[in-house]
Amino acid sequence: GGGNGGAGGTGGKQFSDCGNIDNGGRGGKSLAYSNISNKIFMGGSGGSGHANSPGGYISNGGHGGGIVILQSDFIKSNAHTISSNGNNFQPANAPDPITDGHDGKGGGGAGGTVLAGINTYLDAAQINVKGGNGGSITETGMARIGGGGGGGGGVAWFKQSTLPANVTAS
Repeated sequence: GGGNGGAGGTGGKQFSDCGNIDNGGRGGKSLAYSNISNKIFMGGSGGSGHANSPGGYISNGGHGGGIVILQSDFIKSNAHTISSNGNNFQPANAPDPITDGHDGKGGGGAGGTVLAGINTYLDAAQINVKGGNGGSITETGMARIGGGGGGGGGVAWFKQSTLPANVTAS
């Protein structure tokens, strides 16, 4: 899975009947944030899946979350959520998923970045920077091939030195 504030998950190993060799996809690295460097990042996208089946249908990785910059004296959420989540993997559109698309699945995209330069939150606010889910291999009766790694979490920065009392971040 893609990386940002948190590292992405590692993809699955090889075909389960061939042993347990560590040759799965590597998760994206967590990125170093600091106020000194003044750098922010979008969430990394999840890696694509793999297929060597007759149909060769490949599942794509999910897109990473973007960058949201809020600068205001106050904000009222009206029960809406501010989100910069990574997307889940995209399943292969195979006619028969058992024979055409049961190989390695795509990874989830990492959560993005939210910069909240808000002085006052007038009501409860929810800010999400979650990573997306990687694909899983669940076909019954088939040997397991590699699932996709999940996307790492993103970053939410606030003007205040601590999370404001009526803000929830995940």
